[in-house]
Amino acid sequence: MFVRLSPSAAQIGGALWWRRWSEPFETVEEYYLLTGDRFADTVTDADDLGDEVLAWASGRLCLAGETYRVEWLDDDESTRVRDEVFGLDAQA
Repeated sequence: MFVRLSPSAAQIGGALWWRRWSEPFETVEEYYLLTGDRFADTVTDADDLGDEVLAWASGRLCLAGETYRVEWLDDDESTRVRDEVFGLDAQA
């Protein structure tokens, strides 16, 4: 599991060459490598993560009716997982 915050905005009006955007807000990109080499990802509004963060803090991830064990990684290991397991880079 790899999680990162991303700035976002919603288009609230306009079309083609002119657009109006909402105030910026943060979304959370969640990437999962599940058993059997299955992969899942989702984007969630950062304000809607309260229960998930509590589950992660207690070492659990509940996804698609299954519960997985998770552990927090240090910065170096997190960077390695981001790059080697999920193929993501520091940008995006």
